[in-house]
Amino acid sequence: MSDGWREVALVGAGGFFGAAGRFLVSGWIGARAQHFPYGTLAVNLIGSLALGFLVTLLAERVFAGGAFRLLALVGFLGRSPPSRRSATRRCCCGRAAAGRRCAPTSA
Repeated sequence: MSDGWREVALVGAGGFFGAAGRFLVSGWIGARAQHFPYGTLAVNLIGSLALGFLVTLLAERVFAGGAFRLLALVGFLGRSPPSRRSATRRCCCGRAAAGRRCAPTSA
């Protein structure tokens, strides 16, 4: 398998298990809450803290190869809801600064 497809496979595998884990945790916690989305809150907090902890740990103390970083950080943790929102926010801010519309208007 070429390096490009190997990287795609690692990110895809991490994303699959990350999405399944987020779905299960959010549903398990959300089933116990009636009026507030505690499952979503828990998944966002856990994902953000785990991503920050691992990035700091890998950058400062532990050498981890590119395969682990792609699988764990980009695939498993990288697509948690806070990272999607911040990426969207960065894109929108860049477009607004360039004088373009952030999102297409709905008809």
